[in-house]
Amino acid sequence: MTMIRRVLVLLAICGVLYAPSVYAADDFSKNNPDIKKYEFARSYITALSYMKQIDERWEKNAPKKLFAGQKDKMIKATLNDLALDNSDLRIIKNYLLKYLT
Repeated sequence: MTMIRRVLVLLAICGVLYAPSVYAADDFSKNNPDIKKYEFARSYITALSYMKQIDERWEKNAPKKLFAGQKDKMIKATLNDLALDNSDLRIIKNYLLKYLT
């Protein structure tokens, strides 16, 4: 009988210690108004890093600087840069789309 009592006491102690952690984790995201603010800040900073990549790409690899006398290569380089910019802008839009409404 004492063994059963010890097991039940051990299970009760484990239950008492485990229940608040589960309740607190679930309740924290519901009752904390700053959760959405942190998500927005993370998304906004990530979007800004993509914008910085676009700016750096055009500053460092400007096709007019690299291919001054070669029209064909300049057009190809510009199209390549515009394609990369388009993909980066789409990624930025996906990060910030849920915050536009």
